[in-house]
Amino acid sequence: MYNDLTKNDLQTIFYQSVVKYNGRPAYISGVNAENQLTLKRLGNERVFKSTHPDDPLFDFTPVQLGMCNFDNDTFFIQRVPMRAYKIGASAANIQILALNKEHNRAAKSDLSLLSHKEVENMIVGKYPTLVEALNKVSTDAKACAFNRNFGVDKNFCLYDRFQQIGRVDGDNGKIIFHQGKKYLGRLIDA
Repeated sequence: MYNDLTKNDLQTIFYQSVVKYNGRPAYISGVNAENQLTLKRLGNERVFKSTHPDDPLFDFTPVQLGMCNFDNDTFFIQRVPMRAYKIGASAANIQILALNKEHNRAAKSDLSLLSHKEVENMIVGKYPTLVEALNKVSTDAKACAFNRNFGVDKNFCLYDRFQQIGRVDGDNGKIIFHQGKKYLGRLIDA
């Protein structure tokens, strides 16, 4: 399918994208002279594989995005609808929003976040529990996600994606939803 494409075409389609290779997220760091994609594991600068895009171990279906814990803060990563031929999640087709609104400016400009190990945790759904998230924000974290859609900040405010939907009682861990948001309780694995 991709054999007839030029190196420039492959760069346009794949360069600096996150896709899955052999079931794990991988960062495409470039296209070599043989028109092979160079792959790195997220959070690792070393190339672990160079292979053609027709390799059957590739999975180019969109990776799951959502809340991402990074550097003692939480960001919501979402796709932006656009007309561009780009495979995988890349700076060209995502938006990063911080739970803490004052960090949004930095988040929007730091699209290098995609190459970090924490993004792999988000893609595979590896999150702390709600209790662990509450412990983290009680100590040093500004915010902490406990699943793909939900997070809590230092003030124990509860967020669905990047929208405040309630709070968590710091004494007993009970979730108190804003009016009209109680239905979201079924989605939270507490």
